[in-house]
Amino acid sequence: MRVLVIGFGQALLNQLGSALPPGSVTLVEDPDLIDRRRVRPAVEKLPCVAALLPAAYHQSEDFLPVVLAAAATGGPFTAVVPALEYSVPAAALAAAALGLPGAGVGAARCLSDKIELRRAATAAGIATPRWREVFGPDDLAAFGVESPVVLKPANRHGSLGVQILDAVEDGPLDLAAIWSATVAALDDGALPNRPLHWRYLVESRMVGAEFSVEALVRDGVPSFVNVTAKRVLPGRHPVETGHVVPAPGPAARTAVLSRALTRLIAAIGFRDGILHAEWMLTARCPDDPVLIECAGRIPGDSLVELIDLAYGTSLAADYLEILSGGRPAPAAVASAAAAIRFLSASPGRVDAVDGVEVARAVPGVRRVALAVTPGTSIPPLRSSGDRIGEVLAVGPTPMDAEATAARAAGLVRVAAAGAPFGAAVMRI
Repeated sequence: MRVLVIGFGQALLNQLGSALPPGSVTLVEDPDLIDRRRVRPAVEKLPCVAALLPAAYHQSEDFLPVVLAAAATGGPFTAVVPALEYSVPAAALAAAALGLPGAGVGAARCLSDKIELRRAATAAGIATPRWREVFGPDDLAAFGVESPVVLKPANRHGSLGVQILDAVEDGPLDLAAIWSATVAALDDGALPNRPLHWRYLVESRMVGAEFSVEALVRDGVPSFVNVTAKRVLPGRHPVETGHVVPAPGPAARTAVLSRALTRLIAAIGFRDGILHAEWMLTARCPDDPVLIECAGRIPGDSLVELIDLAYGTSLAADYLEILSGGRPAPAAVASAAAAIRFLSASPGRVDAVDGVEVARAVPGVRRVALAVTPGTSIPPLRSSGDRIGEVLAVGPTPMDAEATAARAAGLVRVAAAGAPFGAAVMRI
């Protein structure tokens, strides 16, 4: 087996490492990111990685001759895997050029640009928020912010730059400052040092229960579908605060969301791989899910681990098998449940942390991870990258797993910026 991975993703490579023999991965990364992200020292610790190829793939096709040359000299690749949101289009293009299973170039374009996704969904009759591409503050004003709207980059990741605007609740809005904040929200550590093209959209804010649907797809047909219940922080920056797998609730709701995903697969022409689609069910239309966004790569936020714990499967291994031309048959029904709660704290310098070991000792807790120590600076909570940790738990039912994760998260406390200890679990 010889696997081409585009983009350095530590989590993905860790997941694939258990399913791949040593020396089976060729990794492509943008040249000026190799040093900045310390890729070489990281891959030296990964036995599955045999070669690192410097080549530009962010909004570029410069990588393609490098990949084709590697296939010609080192032997054919058996699969192409995107490790990052930004590498989904490049992986689809490489798979097409190499004659391997993949998302499809057109589908990848939709999955990496929310404007293109909105257009495809709207044409297929899939419910979406009212939306418009915007190019500056004047376009925001023209769209109207008297009722709540969401401003977001169309082709970034991790909730970077996403803002909820509510002129009624917040009072007069400085649209120029708001626009500047969204434009400036760049993940510099994951982006090359060259000009890139960014797009933005504004859409009406939807209110309802939020879910994601994770699916393995082969030849345009789902072979595995999971529905995840999501928790999101209220306010201007809707950062995700927790997930439950599988989503609790009636089977009819799961069926509605599964059918919606099947329609989306057809709408964008997705062929092979994995999808992570986010939906909302509103009180007015509980049987017509509203599409929020969709990704065509392994989901983050520890969702792979949650799914594996709940279903007793290996999502990464099954994904790799599909991209290699196989047809895995993972369990269709979860045998347990798993949940995660993310941690945060008031912005400022951390003075002390407490309760981590107590939280780890709670029955059912599988992991407590805290990324801050005394002296660490905590930024304002504006994107997923600003969260400071997580608590992952399992249980016999989704309600049990979520209750355990919430209880353990509430035991972790952080004192920052001179303030007394406060629970690090996000308030929702």
